Amino acid sequence: MIFIVTLVITEIGIFFPYLISMDFSGYLSNVLLIHYYGLKYIIVSFFVYLLVDFISGGFKKHTINYTKQRLMDKSKKHLLELGYQQEDLKLPQEEPLSKKEGIHVFFEALGESNPNDNILDAFRFLNAGFRYEKITNSGVESECWRFLDTGVEFEFDAESMLKGIILFIKKQQDFQSYLYVKNLILGLREESNSKEVEKLMVSLGLQSVDITTYKLNNKFIVFQFDSNDELQFIRFYLE
Repeated sequence: MIFIVTLVITEIGIFFPYLISMDFSGYLSNVLLIHYYGLKYIIVSFFVYLLVDFISGGFKKHTINYTKQRLMDKSKKHLLELGYQQEDLKLPQEEPLSKKEGIHVFFEALGESNPNDNILDAFRFLNAGFRYEKITNSGVESECWRFLDTGVEFEFDAESMLKGIILFIKKQQDFQSYLYVKNLILGLREESNSKEVEKLMVSLGLQSVDITTYKLNNKFIVFQFDSNDELQFIRFYLE
């Protein structure tokens, strides 16, 4: 819009002197000349804009990838400190694991203590780095792994046993939303309501505790819904 207004004003500015003098002999050549340089300016400006946008976008992408890689490196370093072996930390995940439903991966990891292959499989399944934090409660120190970009949190007890896993289906505070719901349980969607979840859990053979909580041996999975029956988060925990 601004460009059109500017063009009209420029056109009037060119034409007005010729209108006053009633001499139009130089009008056409001046118009063509000005339009030529104007068009040239627009084309150059457009390509400069594209170039700047491309460079800034590439830089942003590079920065994000660099940050994620640094986080992954820190995560692997922490796993080595916990007793895992370097050859165990190869990513991306192996093909058989990627085809395995997440609910089984997380259930198998639950109740295990570091270092452990099932916990390692859960880490591989997420295929992302985490921030680890020490938590002190009543003088007892425990640890949690926060996969902020993936929307997952691992909770460990004082003995380094994995006691809880939370998947944030909706973005909450520092956590992005968990985007791999379809890989968690076959048939589960972000839009699934409590009735649909109940049918899925029954089909998997889990024991129903109530409409949102299901049990497998001494391990539980809870689906938290809001007032609109929209899934907010999923939590795995021990009895």
